[in-house]
Amino acid sequence: FLKKTFSKAPHSSLVMGTIRIGFIGAGGVNFGSVEGPWNHASRLEQIEGIVFTAIADPNIELAKKQLNTRQNQEDKDKALMWKDCIVVADYHDFINYFINDDNSVEGKREKSETDKTNNLVDAAFIGVPPVYHGGLKSSNTTIEIDCARAGIHLFIEKPLSVQPPDEVSELSSQLLEHQDLVISVGYMLRYSDAVEKAKKLIEGKNIVHINARYCAAYSKITKRDWWSVEKSGGPMVEQATHFADLMRYLVGKEVILDSVQATCIPASSDIAANLTDIDPKPEETVPMNDRIPRCTSAHFYFSNGTVGTLTHSLVLHETQFLTEIEVWTDGMRVLIVDPYYNPKLVVRKEHSNEEEEIDIKGPNQGDDMYLKEDIAFINAIRTGDKSDIRGPYHDVVNSYFLTYQIREVANEFAKKFSINNMSNDNNNNNNSN
Repeated sequence: FLKKTFSKAPHSSLVMGTIRIGFIGAGGVNFGSVEGPWNHASRLEQIEGIVFTAIADPNIELAKKQLNTRQNQEDKDKALMWKDCIVVADYHDFINYFINDDNSVEGKREKSETDKTNNLVDAAFIGVPPVYHGGLKSSNTTIEIDCARAGIHLFIEKPLSVQPPDEVSELSSQLLEHQDLVISVGYMLRYSDAVEKAKKLIEGKNIVHINARYCAAYSKITKRDWWSVEKSGGPMVEQATHFADLMRYLVGKEVILDSVQATCIPASSDIAANLTDIDPKPEETVPMNDRIPRCTSAHFYFSNGTVGTLTHSLVLHETQFLTEIEVWTDGMRVLIVDPYYNPKLVVRKEHSNEEEEIDIKGPNQGDDMYLKEDIAFINAIRTGDKSDIRGPYHDVVNSYFLTYQIREVANEFAKKFSINNMSNDNNNNNNSN
């Protein structure tokens, strides 16, 4: 079942300069979906010197379908990149494979003294739900450290985990020991033209306030696990993490986690319990105490005194999100609108009453931030120069800690001050007047 003959010897790392790519996860983030523009496979097909050698997913049929689509696409050059790719149920099956004298490989078996072993991939793209990676204590969550110990470069999609911060912090420390590896995380907004130019506008200035708003459209979000805090981490960890990270990136300082104050509207609240524009409701089988909040709002200090505010809500219909981030400095306001799809960069400069829209490129003008992050990752593997990696693990892990803290503080606040109790109190007050 797991036997394949390679045209080039798989045990030679970076054979002839070719980088062998493996995917852990055969879902949308690696292979594309109707939910958004993410699709690592299609971006990587645009980069020279790459072959795809393995797809690991317990859903073997889905992985086979993805591989079949790629191998039979009209672009024959791209199809050829998948010629020797295999499908396995577990990523362990492409670590330390058994290599035969004829350069064929086969699956796990008892190792003899004369066996040669090596990896089938030089780099892996991890695109699985966060409950299945980003940990150390459970064998179901150890993808990162297993691959790092095998010498495999890693591109990791967010969220980094759903595990407690102390466990993720220890994982970060262990990954940092593998200095020979490139370990990048998919915070693609750091690569966008709008963010690059906004960062240049505020360079050297004292940022007084940074404010981020992320209003999600829920109608087409149909995966049950996304609606479960246990499985996804909740929307602050799973979605708003991009803006939490962008706030840190623009300010250039860390958030004082003990300064975080936050509130949320839980799924049980009378004012938000019933989402009317999705049927069937994917959260119906999720226990009420595990359902994601409808709105979370937080404010906090950065280490330099900058005030940050971050709000996530889940109320819009259809597919178009509303996303904005603004920065205030002395005399200046910088606003980034819709950085995902149709970005705009608006600035009011010092000594002016007028707003000016800055010329930037968006996805429709060829600024593909997903492609840029993939190119940076591949180039870093080729050259050993990691300077173009804008989302190194040891940095962006702090974005995870921030969103985790916001979620926990907001949950505690919601327990103390129930929205339902507030509604009842208001009714009682009105009746007593």
